[in-house]
Amino acid sequence: MSIPKLSVGNPVLSNLLMIVIIIFGVYAWIVLPRELTPEISFNSATVTTFYPGASSEDVEKLVTVPIEDAIEENVNKIDIVLSVSSEGRSLITVQFEEISEREFDKEFQNLRTAVDRVNDLPTEILDEPQVQELDISTGFPMLTIVVGGEISEDQMKEIAENLKDEILEIRNVSA
Repeated sequence: MSIPKLSVGNPVLSNLLMIVIIIFGVYAWIVLPRELTPEISFNSATVTTFYPGASSEDVEKLVTVPIEDAIEENVNKIDIVLSVSSEGRSLITVQFEEISEREFDKEFQNLRTAVDRVNDLPTEILDEPQVQELDISTGFPMLTIVVGGEISEDQMKEIAENLKDEILEIRNVSA
């Protein structure tokens, strides 16, 4: 016997089944945990180091490269390492492979240990390098735009401001 024939032949059973399904649905909706801003991990971490008064070249040579070397020697399951050395600041982003949360926690701890073991950093660096997991709560950018080319700095700033204004005009977008 098919389901449609059974439903037509037994309307009480069909209605009872529908009521049970609705009750289970309402129960699941009430009990199901919901979060306004759920924790989302990107399997990424950043290492930020401040070196006051140093040029970008010095930051790269004396801070970024030694930390990158320590990371590459001691941390496994890395997909990409990106670094930016600017005046007075080193920012290294480590993107891990697609791994479980448990493996990520282990590798994140290895990253923290590797960075802590770097002891040949300049003495002018007052604070230890900051190792942070990238997640929604740390303000991970959803979009990064880099403007460059053979134009003046003022023109680049103007283009960047125009792009920013256009993006902010889009509904549900915030800075």
